[in-house]
Amino acid sequence: MKPILTILLFVLMWSSLYSQAFIAKDSVKLESSALISRSEWVDLDKDGALDFLFLQQNKLRIIFNDESLKEDSLLSTYNLVGEFQVEDMNNDNKLDVVTSIVNSSTERLVIFHQIDAGVFEAPRLLAGTNVKQFVINDFDHNGDKDIAYIETSDQSQIHFQYQDNGIFEQGFLSITPSSNFEITIADYDNNGFDDLFVSDIQNSQTILYENNAGIWSEGIETYPFSFSSLSYSDLDSDGKVDIVVNAINASGDGEIYIDYSTDTLVSIDSLVGELYERIFIGDLNSDGVNDFTLSSPMTSKTFLSSDSVSYFQYPQSYVLAYGDIDRDGDLDLAIHKGNYVVWMENNAIKNLSPAPPEHSFVFNKGDGEVVMAWSAGVDDTTPQKSITYDIYAGKTQLSNEILSSNLDLTTSERFKVKHGNSGYRTEMVLQAIDPGLYFYGIQPIDNAYYCIGSVSGGGGGEAKCAGLPIACGSFLVCDQITYADYNTCDGYVNISQEDYAGWYSKSKGFLGYTNSISYYVESTDTLYMAPENPTSCSENKNWIIKLAEPLLLSDTTICKSSELFIELPFVPDSVTWQSTSNGIISTTNIFQFTFDESDTIYYSYAYQGCSIDDNFLVTVSEPALAVSNDRFQIYSGDQVQLNASGADSYVWSPQSGLSNPFSSNPIANPEVTTTYIVNGYDSLDCESTQEVLIIVANQAFIPNLFTPNGDGKNDVLFVYGLNGVSSLSFKVYDRSGVVVYESSSPDELSRSGWSGDYKGKSLASGVYYWKVSGSYRDGKPILLNERREGAIHLMR
Repeated sequence: MKPILTILLFVLMWSSLYSQAFIAKDSVKLESSALISRSEWVDLDKDGALDFLFLQQNKLRIIFNDESLKEDSLLSTYNLVGEFQVEDMNNDNKLDVVTSIVNSSTERLVIFHQIDAGVFEAPRLLAGTNVKQFVINDFDHNGDKDIAYIETSDQSQIHFQYQDNGIFEQGFLSITPSSNFEITIADYDNNGFDDLFVSDIQNSQTILYENNAGIWSEGIETYPFSFSSLSYSDLDSDGKVDIVVNAINASGDGEIYIDYSTDTLVSIDSLVGELYERIFIGDLNSDGVNDFTLSSPMTSKTFLSSDSVSYFQYPQSYVLAYGDIDRDGDLDLAIHKGNYVVWMENNAIKNLSPAPPEHSFVFNKGDGEVVMAWSAGVDDTTPQKSITYDIYAGKTQLSNEILSSNLDLTTSERFKVKHGNSGYRTEMVLQAIDPGLYFYGIQPIDNAYYCIGSVSGGGGGEAKCAGLPIACGSFLVCDQITYADYNTCDGYVNISQEDYAGWYSKSKGFLGYTNSISYYVESTDTLYMAPENPTSCSENKNWIIKLAEPLLLSDTTICKSSELFIELPFVPDSVTWQSTSNGIISTTNIFQFTFDESDTIYYSYAYQGCSIDDNFLVTVSEPALAVSNDRFQIYSGDQVQLNASGADSYVWSPQSGLSNPFSSNPIANPEVTTTYIVNGYDSLDCESTQEVLIIVANQAFIPNLFTPNGDGKNDVLFVYGLNGVSSLSFKVYDRSGVVVYESSSPDELSRSGWSGDYKGKSLASGVYYWKVSGSYRDGKPILLNERREGAIHLMR
C-alpha cells in the first residue's frame, strides 16, 4: 500500500484556456436529450474518418463522420444492458461490438461481429450472464482477445472467456467476496501483460492481480480505497504506466490521486468530494506530454501538464469522448450540451505522427512462442519513451488473423483512440503460434493516439510497408529450436558475425541491430539472433549464456589402481595439470591418470578472462583386508572356521565347502585340499584380496616346520587329525633329550598347539624331536605322518 502526498491546485478561469485550445466546429441535434451513458470515437465503416458511437436509453447510436453528419441506429432490434465495447474480436480487421442483451429473459454477454460498414451478424452468445462489468484484452498473448467480467449473481470471482482461434473457454480467478466491484486493466508492473485492478467498494480497497505471462498472481492491496474510475498513461515521460484514479473515500466522497509508479500517491486536494465517471488521458494541447480530463454528467475538468497546477472546465456540458476528428494529429472532442453533440476542434499546431521503427525482428523461443522486438520510434512532440506501439500479425502482409490491432490495414489510419497493444515496450510476446511463415506490422502511436498515414518528415511516419507509414516484415515460427552454449567467466558476452542482424536477450531485452554484440550478464541468460525477414529457420541462432563460476575441483577418493578422468566443460586458453609425485600429467582440458597411492594434483587454467590456480587431494582407498590364519591342515571330514577382517563386505570363492560365502567368518569343510580366496570391499566398492590354504589329510598329521616369530602366520605348532582318540602321549625333546613340551589332550594339540617356549621362555631356533604313543578307540595305534617319532624345525 502506498503513502499519499497532497498537492494544492489553483483553479483558473476555464474560459481563457478553453478558447485557446478548442473551438466549436459542428453540432448534431440528437433525437433524444436523454443522458449519453457511454460514447467512443471509432472508424466503424473503415472510411478513414472517426465516427461517433454512443449509448442512449439502452440503444446503440452512431453519427457517421461524413458530409451528412446523420444520426443513425445500430443493432436497432436490441436493447443493450449496461455498457458496450468495440474491438476486433475475430481478427478480421473490422470492429465488433461486445455488450449484454436480454435473451430468453436472461441477460447474456454477446458479440456482434461486423460483416460490413455498420452491418452485423446475429449475436454470438457467450457464457456470461447478468454481467455487471467487463474488460477485453489478450491476457494470454495468443493473439486472440479474451474477456474478463464480473457477474452480479457471483461476485466472489472474476470470470474469463479465453479465446483461441474463435473458441472460447471459461476460466476463473477467485477474489474476496463483495457486494460491489469494478474492474479495469493496466500493465502496472510494465512486463508487457495487462494486469487487473479490482475496486472493492464494500471493503474500501483496490486489489491488484498481476498477469505473469497468462498466470495470475495472488491479490495485492494496492490502494487503501476503492475507485469509481481509473485510467492510465505515461504522465512523466519515463516509459512506465502511471495511474490517475478517482478514489472513493470512507465517506463515499471522491478524491483524485496520481500514481507515478513510485512509492507515493499524489493527491489533488482541490477535487475532494467529487466523483467522475470517466478519466481520459492524452496530449490535449499538442505539446507531446499527456494531460487528463475528468468528466461526469454534472461537470468536466481538464488538467494540462504545461501548467500542472491549473485546470479548465466546460460549464453545463458533459465531455463525452476525445478523438482526432479532422485528422490533423491533434485530439478534438465531443461534448454533450442539451440535446446536441458538439464537436470541438483543437486549433493547436498540426501534430505529425511518429516515424516507424527503423529495424524490427522476431525471435523464436520455442513451443510456438516468439518475441517481436524493434527499435524505438521518433515523434515531433511526444517523448520517445512515451510512444506506444500497435502490432498486428497474419498469414499475409496485410492481414491480422494471428494478432489484431486498431490499425486499418488498407490505409494505416486508426480505428480507435487507444494505446498500442504492446504499451510502451519495444517488444511483444506471442504464444501458442503454429509453425509456419507469418507477416507483421508495427505502428507507433503518440500521446494524441493517432497516426496520419499521408504525412511524413520531421518525425512523421515514412512509408515503409506497402505504401503505409509502418514498419513491417516476415518471420518464421520454427518447430525445433537449437541452442549453443556460451560460457563466460567474467560476465562479458562478445559474439561477432559477418552479417548484421537483430539481437535479443532474455534478461536485457532488445539489444539492437548489429553484426557484433557485446553485453554484460549477472546470471544465466538466453541470447537470440534473428535476421530481418528470414527465409529459413537455420538463419536464426540462439545461445544459452552461462555465467561460469570459477571451476574449482574438490578432493576425491578412488580405488587403488583406478583411473581418474576429468574433462573441463570448456576448452581453456591454457591449462596445466601436475602432481606431487609424478610432475606434469596433462596440458589439455582432459586429465587422465591411474593412481596406486594418494597424491595432490595442482591445476591452473586461463579462460575468457579468468585465471585459476588450485589443487585437490586424490586419496587412494583400499580395504585393510586381513585373515587370522592363512593355512590350515585338517583330516577329511573335519571343519575349520575362517576369519577375515578390515572390510565392509566379503565374498569367498570357491563357495563349495563353506557355510556362508558372504560372511567374514564362514565354517569351511572342504573334501579336498583347497585354496580359498576372500575379496573384501569398502564403502566405495574398492577391493582387496587374501588367500587361505586348507590342507585335507587322510591321517593324523604334524608339520615339520613352524615359525613362532609373532607375525601371526604359522606361529604355533598344531597336530591335525586326532579324531576318535582313546589314549595319547605326545612329547617334544631338544637335542639333549630334555622334554620341552608334552600333552595328552587331542583338543590342546589341535586347537592351542605349542608356541615354541619352555618354562615361559622362547626356545632357540633349531631342530627338535617328537614322539607319539597311544591308540584310537578302535585299538589302532596313533601315528603322525605314519610314524611314531620325527623331527620338527623351529625357526624364528
